[in-house]
Amino acid sequence: MDYENIATFMVLTNIKKPGNSLQVN
Repeated sequence: MDYENIATFMVLTNIKKPGNSLQVN
């Protein structure tokens, strides 16, 4: 697992679907 790639993926996912990705907030 490459944590940098995961972090980038998470950021891109947040940009594409902020509602679904930021449910934690």
